[in-house]
Amino acid sequence: MSDFLWELEKLRRRSGVDEEKFKEAVKELTRKPRGAKEQKDSEHLAEIRAGSSAKEVAADKGLSNATEIRLARKNRRATLTALYQEKIEEFVELTAALGSVAGKEWLDRLRDAAAEYPLGHLILADVVASNTRRALEGGNLSADDTDYVEAARFYLAMIDGMGVNNPRRRGAVRSHVRVLDAVLQQLRASLKIT
Repeated sequence: MSDFLWELEKLRRRSGVDEEKFKEAVKELTRKPRGAKEQKDSEHLAEIRAGSSAKEVAADKGLSNATEIRLARKNRRATLTALYQEKIEEFVELTAALGSVAGKEWLDRLRDAAAEYPLGHLILADVVASNTRRALEGGNLSADDTDYVEAARFYLAMIDGMGVNNPRRRGAVRSHVRVLDAVLQQLRASLKIT
């Protein structure tokens, strides 16, 4: 089924697919998420990121204590996720500058360090996602290579729990940041970067 979905995604991008198959695949690709409805906290979170505390925002807007706690948690989670993404990008940038052989050695070190942590394999998946995004943005690929890299990104996104904001990953992000910190410190020391 996943091969069909990828082929459908390519056809959707290029247009001209059968309406019945398109509706079936769209239903598969766009299933409604289960669980509690998402709260519309973006304007409140923007105020918190601008420097206000969750308590101040809740008091100003007349929000409940539960809402204040939810905003504080969402802000901490967003800050931690942004820090994690920065560390992934730094790792990818430094290893890309080293070249393929030395970069693979550092990737192996990251793999070994991440193996001890829950969902540690997803750190490597995030490194791959960053590398594929960089390859596509570089514009140096042929049409066939671009198709292969887009297929890799498509299949990578289908991994269960892959998204950084996935609820299954929330508890592990802090340990993932620690792993990346440790490996990045070693990498910076070897490159004599402070």
